[in-house]
Amino acid sequence: MNPNEVGKFIKKLRQEHNLTQDQFAKRYHVTYQAVSKWETGKNMPDIALLYQICQDFNVSFEEMFGSKKETKQRKWWIVVMFIIIVGLLIFVFFRSQSNTLAFKTLSSACDDFIISGSLAYDDDHSFLHISDVSYCGKKDDSDYQTIVCTLYEKDGNTKVSLSECNYQGENTIKLEQFLKGVEFELDQFSRNCQNNEKDWLYLEINATDSNNHTTHYEIPLSMKQLCSNGKER
Repeated sequence: MNPNEVGKFIKKLRQEHNLTQDQFAKRYHVTYQAVSKWETGKNMPDIALLYQICQDFNVSFEEMFGSKKETKQRKWWIVVMFIIIVGLLIFVFFRSQSNTLAFKTLSSACDDFIISGSLAYDDDHSFLHISDVSYCGKKDDSDYQTIVCTLYEKDGNTKVSLSECNYQGENTIKLEQFLKGVEFELDQFSRNCQNNEKDWLYLEINATDSNNHTTHYEIPLSMKQLCSNGKER
């Protein structure tokens, strides 16, 4: 996928439908800064959200990825990705036998962070993906010796650690640089759509500098998008 080509296509779709970046952002429950990053090729929506955009505007993946300008090798890569996605959908469909796979888009409920993610699920299984975490709050130029980013799930008054990304090296690292590599993939995720509660999922970041001072961030995640069948389950 070429982020620049995808970004140009998203911008073209938005303008053809007379939508501002803010209107487009609200439609997919992200910030207008996220849409701006998509359109300039600095970032990309996750695959579930790209699929939703294509459906909403009645375009194909082939159109989205600019096939007219692509080489044969890139076309082949798109075909391979499509086969993988279809294979995953078929696998989950037959595993659940009578249930339909649905998607929800994850976003940050914190104004200081932009997060791209999705939850794919049926009545028996769920698959969680989180990536493209970026910080847009007050400027943080600190050099950190260690950074730990933990994904938590709340269950009543108890919090459960699901996965963790961390940095601990000889050299220091800035928060923005670290966040570029943060990604979570959870197969057989413990909850499905019908059990979700408000702010039950969140990221916690603890960044410690060379003076042993720790900066703490807590980022609640929200899923405001309706299930794919048009009903909240």
